[in-house]
Amino acid sequence: MMIARFVLSILIVAAIVSGSEFSDTRDAKVEKILKKLNKPALKSIKVYQDRYGDDNPRYFIFWTADGYHSGCYNLDCQGFVPVSQKFALGAAVSNVSTFDGQQYHISTTIWKDPNSGNWWLKFGDEFVGYWPSILFNHLKDGATEIQWGGEIINFKDGALHTTTRMGSGHFAESGYQKASYFKDVEVIDERDIHSSPKEGYSYMTQESCYNIRIRPHSKSRILPLMASRPSVRHPSHNHPLRGHKAQVEDEIICSGCDLDLLGAYFKCTKSECDYFLHKSCFDLPREIRHKSHPDHPLILLYSPQNNNSTYTCDACGEYGSGFTYNCSICQYDVHVGCVSVPETMKHDEHVHPLALIYKAPCPKDHIFTCDVCDETMPHNLWLYYCQKCDYGAHLHSCVAEEEEKSKKGGRGRGGEGGSGGNGVNRGRSSANSELAAMLKAQREMEQMQIALHLEMQRAKIDKKSRKHMLKMI
Repeated sequence: MMIARFVLSILIVAAIVSGSEFSDTRDAKVEKILKKLNKPALKSIKVYQDRYGDDNPRYFIFWTADGYHSGCYNLDCQGFVPVSQKFALGAAVSNVSTFDGQQYHISTTIWKDPNSGNWWLKFGDEFVGYWPSILFNHLKDGATEIQWGGEIINFKDGALHTTTRMGSGHFAESGYQKASYFKDVEVIDERDIHSSPKEGYSYMTQESCYNIRIRPHSKSRILPLMASRPSVRHPSHNHPLRGHKAQVEDEIICSGCDLDLLGAYFKCTKSECDYFLHKSCFDLPREIRHKSHPDHPLILLYSPQNNNSTYTCDACGEYGSGFTYNCSICQYDVHVGCVSVPETMKHDEHVHPLALIYKAPCPKDHIFTCDVCDETMPHNLWLYYCQKCDYGAHLHSCVAEEEEKSKKGGRGRGGEGGSGGNGVNRGRSSANSELAAMLKAQREMEQMQIALHLEMQRAKIDKKSRKHMLKMI
């Protein structure tokens, strides 16, 4: 008879699931190979939004008596007999391990009482309950195999994987404190003798997303468990992407919106491929309706349609080389960042809020001048405007002030020891700062495009000169 005891380290960070998807650890499945009918299975940690209504990891059990044709969670049906006043099945886990930090462990034991034939479950020293022997009438004499592992149910939305996550986001080879693991794995025979498994094997269905590495000679008997956030696919790129979190000092540019990466983003899993994508760019809808172009929908394109690999944004007039919302009928392109600029903005040089409008508020034979920078504004570009005062400013003028304030520690954050202003100003500053960063990056990209064009022209001239010299020779 084989019975199982082991310690599981929970390493779950901000688990993300979508609806009916879930992730869990399967701590033990005792299986009689010759009669695959009865499989008492303990799965101690699970994240399942549809069932529990949140993304918290929870203690749970699932058992089946007919080879997974049917089964039961926790106490949803009669069978498992709880005896503990301390552990409640389905309860949220209060402490979880942190990446490269504090680790928390659950010591779990499943064994068969030789007298009653009941299968008992323990967490640490606490008896949680038991499965009566009558449930598993085909498993009276023990088992020939015990399995440890986990599973992810990760549905696809169209052609995309969603972001179901289990573990720390790192593969098992990252090691202790960086990946979830099983350790102190033991089997208990009918004589109550504890011993380490003498042999075993690993099995993975999606090794590019999750993996497991066995360290059979480790003194601590640590078995790193599949602990990677799954790779995901996006139509804009040929390779799988994996989630990360950007820091300010990283100075990485998003391949979708051409802006600096901050917060959650995806990176190509190929080390030689520099493809990065904001999570917000990853989640952009494929089709939108926008007030600036009411007659037709705008379709998200992952690269410009023209041969120059760039386009001109019809909102701000700047170049773009990444994603664009496009109307092919009207040849209309808008940066993905411009699509989400705020509809109102407060400017320090004007007493009233400025509203976003999508063309100059005057006839085409009139000239409209930005009241902030005194530049003439093209009639077809977006601007912020106060109708009451006939005061207008194009996007660049509005964000120039925000850039300067950001450098000086102005509105929205406050200096050292400051309160940072009220909530309204903080919200406005946040939106305006994002707009400032967007347009600053787009201006820098325009300069790079010009420099690249000049360099290509020089290269062509040099090539022609060399050809001419060869002919002369």
